[in-house]
Amino acid sequence: MTGALLILVSAQIAVRGTVAGAESHQPLSFSTVALHPGFEQRFTDAGGGFVFPGVRPGNYLLSVRQIGYAPLDTQRQLTTLEVKGKRQSLTRIAGSVPAAT
Repeated sequence: MTGALLILVSAQIAVRGTVAGAESHQPLSFSTVALHPGFEQRFTDAGGGFVFPGVRPGNYLLSVRQIGYAPLDTQRQLTTLEVKGKRQSLTRIAGSVPAAT
């Protein structure tokens, strides 16, 4: 799903990442990403990228959704003293779509 990279910006952090498929490793554009509490949901760009600027240190829940993939929720504790990144991927949901009648 997403690799969230934290960048030190004064007393705030920018949370950046890319949403990708676990099997294909291809970016998943227009996935929804939210950072709770305090940040509105947004779509990833055409390359699967997203950014949440101006994040204060604290505990957050990063939620990622894409149709046809299992949702992913990840707890993050962010501080101004660290820069860390972790790649996470969305797993495709197995299933079939009923035929149109």
